Amino acid sequence: MSTESVKHLYLLTVTDLAEVIKTKDSTLSERLKNHREDYPPAMEIPGCRGFRFHPQDVADWLAELSAKALGLRSESESPDSAHKKGQ
Repeated sequence: MSTESVKHLYLLTVTDLAEVIKTKDSTLSERLKNHREDYPPAMEIPGCRGFRFHPQDVADWLAELSAKALGLRSESESPDSAHKKGQ
């Protein structure tokens, strides 16, 4: 493996992910223990403390959350929902 390809290989820690989503790492760690399915796929690396996340998995997860949020927002702002509120 060349030096050029190695520098593109990196994993995010819980602290890194917490920084990305603007929460405390202790809060994120607790939520990962109890609701791991709500977060991007996590890896446990032998000899390393805590989970690790592949940056592309995090990007995909955030894109999915954004799409869901936009989908919910567009439904709640649809003409049908405005009509139903007026009834």
